[in-house]
Amino acid sequence: MRIFTKKKATQTVDLANYANKILSAEDYPLFDEAIKAGKMGALRAAYLMIWLACAESLKRRFRDAQKRDDTAGKIVGDIESKESGHKAVDKFLLTEANEYGFLSDSAHTILNHIYEMRCLYGHPYEEAPSHEEITYAASMIVEHVLSKPVKLRHGYGKQLLKSLLEERNFLDDQQTAVEAFAKDILPRLHGSIHGWLLDNYWKELEKIAGDSSMSVF
Repeated sequence: MRIFTKKKATQTVDLANYANKILSAEDYPLFDEAIKAGKMGALRAAYLMIWLACAESLKRRFRDAQKRDDTAGKIVGDIESKESGHKAVDKFLLTEANEYGFLSDSAHTILNHIYEMRCLYGHPYEEAPSHEEITYAASMIVEHVLSKPVKLRHGYGKQLLKSLLEERNFLDDQQTAVEAFAKDILPRLHGSIHGWLLDNYWKELEKIAGDSSMSVF
């Protein structure tokens, strides 16, 4: 007598609605792979691709920022050095993105947890993410990274203040040059640091107002 057992249905997940919120076309291909994996029921693969979309986007943000910031350029160099040495850069990316200002403290905590779960699901531990875990990872990564333009926060603001105050040739003191610089940099700064940046700049200017060696200001 043959006994037939009912085959367990493959669990699938639809992530397509999150893709509509992705800002850069460069971030879409990897996330699209996650969408395809989710539709096929390959939940571990979907989770890994979601994380890869996040990591690659963060790397691109540093490459974009290095065009106007040497600090970002150094981070890009460190990333490339680690990768050429076949070392994982995921944790490094999260830490640097938080310190530089791409990620808030709360976003860093959330994404770090997703990365830790990615490490679990990326190894043969016979563990697979649930439907809820995948949708959560997708929603958080889209919310905190993929849907955001490259906006610079306090990490860059501190470097900008240092350059303005200590590097005498950083910015020409002609009005047209200052206006052009402001027009270029303001759209790139996160709105939350505008007031902080101006307040700290004026405080530092007051300290050096009587210093004749800083008359360029």
